[in-house]
Amino acid sequence: LTSTPTLEWSYMASGSPPASWTVISGQTTTSLRYAIANLPGEGDYIFRAAVPTEDIYVDFDVVISGIPAPTATLVAPTQASPSCDMPLDASGSTDPSDAALSFSWSCSVPVLAVDSSALEAACNSVVNTTAPSFTISGGSLDAAVYTFTVNVSRSDAWS
Repeated sequence: LTSTPTLEWSYMASGSPPASWTVISGQTTTSLRYAIANLPGEGDYIFRAAVPTEDIYVDFDVVISGIPAPTATLVAPTQASPSCDMPLDASGSTDPSDAALSFSWSCSVPVLAVDSSALEAACNSVVNTTAPSFTISGGSLDAAVYTFTVNVSRSDAWS
């Protein structure tokens, strides 16, 4: 080759069948800048720079790991009366790569409570939602100390 060729960049997960190459459109130069958020998840990848007209290619092994986790933000009262509605809101949570987020809620009761397992089961049935925010209706839980937890994760494979 006497001139700088036009390249075709592609990638696939290591160990994938040869037909599973994904072409990276719009990348034809000798260097590649590709946002890792565009990949399906952490793992081992092979990136290929190919000169399609000459059947020449170079493969690069790349390991993707340590993607920053989303930041969970919870807005909720620190205490409430059992007869009052109690909003729990994690909709202000963010992801550094702007990925869509998933939410999983749970509830626990200190073992010191008289019937902590029954209270916890009742509480978890109330918080059984994947919504970023919801309201616990007044009167739906007995008077007790509850700890509400929200797990915020990416909706894609980077979770």
